[in-house]
Amino acid sequence: MSEPAAFFEHWIRQNGISEVECLVPDANGVVRGKVLPAQKFLQTERDGSLRIPSSIYTLTVTGEYADVDPGTIALSDPDVVLRPDPRSICVAPGYKTPTAFVFADAYRTDGTPFEIAPRFVLQRILDLYEREGLRPLVAPELEFYLTQKNTDPDLPLEPPAGRSGPTPAAGGAAPDALTRGRPDRPARGRTPSIRRARTRRRSGQQRPGR
Repeated sequence: MSEPAAFFEHWIRQNGISEVECLVPDANGVVRGKVLPAQKFLQTERDGSLRIPSSIYTLTVTGEYADVDPGTIALSDPDVVLRPDPRSICVAPGYKTPTAFVFADAYRTDGTPFEIAPRFVLQRILDLYEREGLRPLVAPELEFYLTQKNTDPDLPLEPPAGRSGPTPAAGGAAPDALTRGRPDRPARGRTPSIRRARTRRRSGQQRPGR
């Protein structure tokens, strides 16, 4: 048994893991991969049979193939071999079934790295920094939206209730804007008081006291 396989077997047994999500980021940062029962994952680690179509690394953010004739993909889409990185395995938070996440690197069947895989691209950049005696410092920019609980992914997101109960009114983020990823876009339409004031001016009426 190889050293990584022995490590994974011990770690999975120690943490009581039932399923493993083997993750590969594509060129857009979208996480893709495979979900396997833990014992199946260990078997693929022992015999090197964990694979994925190489075309997954050429997908656009909308899920289409970039600048490639679809017929060509069907004829020339060789698999790449996935080798999970032992340093990346962790318990997946919030799962009812004990699950682990692990990132994997892609290799050609001859054992050479699949050079367009984002993890290899990043490693080459880090090597360039190291060659210059530099070490990059990276910090994530966290962004999130607050919405009502959504138990059905087919339904649009809704704004959350405020601390006092009511849902935020005009001037806040409209539900359709949230769905489109535009929480900064105000709700359409004007408030009733503005509409009334504009109606008075058009009809020649003046506000009381003027």
